[in-house]
Amino acid sequence: MEKYINALIDMLKDESSLIGQLIELSREKNKALTNIQIEDINEIVLKEQFVQGKIDKLEDERVRLNSEIAKALNVNNDTLTVTEILNYVDDGKKEELKNIRDEIKEKISEYKKINSQNIDIINNHLEYVNFMMHEILGEDEKSLVYGQKGETKKDGTMRKYYDNKA
Repeated sequence: MEKYINALIDMLKDESSLIGQLIELSREKNKALTNIQIEDINEIVLKEQFVQGKIDKLEDERVRLNSEIAKALNVNNDTLTVTEILNYVDDGKKEELKNIRDEIKEKISEYKKINSQNIDIINNHLEYVNFMMHEILGEDEKSLVYGQKGETKKDGTMRKYYDNKA
């Protein structure tokens, strides 16, 4: 059982390190998105995919190891979590396993926060592009005309800066 726990701890440490790399890449992407550096964004996305591939492989190994631990403990593999495993581990390894679990939770939370900011930046850029498209091309937008009583009404003419006849 001890070899499984040691392997799990090592695996979780590796996963934590990889999540840390994703966090750094997300921070870089945040700067690139803010400055609209498309080539940098593409490069960062490729790096993220590479790191994510490593995490996926580690996760597959962790699932396999979790199954081995479940067999050794004679418990259901589907419900066995690191938190549950803590109940079966001696005090020396328990603290180490608990610390790495908490570290991963914190990193995932930070990663989600940065990605949420990145999504907001992307959405802001998209809104700006859509606004400019409508302003320049006048798509689906009628000019407003004021009536005698100050109410607005559409006069049926399109407001465009460019007329597509060039």
